[in-house]
Amino acid sequence: FQELYNWLEAFKERIKFVTIENSVYVQNVKTAFAINSVVTIAALTCGIQNIGHMKVDVRSWKKAVLADGNASKDKIKAFSLARWKNEFPEQDFHDAACIALWGHMRFKSRGEK
Repeated sequence: FQELYNWLEAFKERIKFVTIENSVYVQNVKTAFAINSVVTIAALTCGIQNIGHMKVDVRSWKKAVLADGNASKDKIKAFSLARWKNEFPEQDFHDAACIALWGHMRFKSRGEK
């Protein structure tokens, strides 16, 4: 929590909005609890910092960004590489870039900057 809080505080003036991927369904209770805790802490930290945020379902952003709600990790990475020409160190970075793009697309469609 503190590390995320400090990071958001440092970049607060440059952040317009945060898009957070909603918790995914998993059968393992411990894993589900851990993932949901991270999502909740991210949303709570944004709220404390007065940074607008929203959660998005994994299938929703995949469908909007990749035109495939069931896109594989390989398809996400290929799209990300083609769009940003950046070989991120982890798959999660490719996912995050696409989730941020979904948020950007959503605001742009509403006429917001």
